[in-house]
Amino acid sequence: MKGIVNKNYENKTEDISIEAVKSVSCFNHLSDEEIHEVIITIKKFTQIAYEIFVGTAREVPVIKMNEIKTKAA
Repeated sequence: MKGIVNKNYENKTEDISIEAVKSVSCFNHLSDEEIHEVIITIKKFTQIAYEIFVGTAREVPVIKMNEIKTKAA
């Protein structure tokens, strides 16, 4: 699946448009209704991925280095 990706996505504040999705070659044959479903799917997927990432980041245990006891050689 090849497509053109806008590298300036970090500063993106507007919603995904049907025209933007149609500009990607693998989606340009779809109807507007089908593209709307693609947009909803992308939003749901990114929300799930974000929630997993945030949840995982919060659950990472912290090892306190000053509490680790070592034996002298």
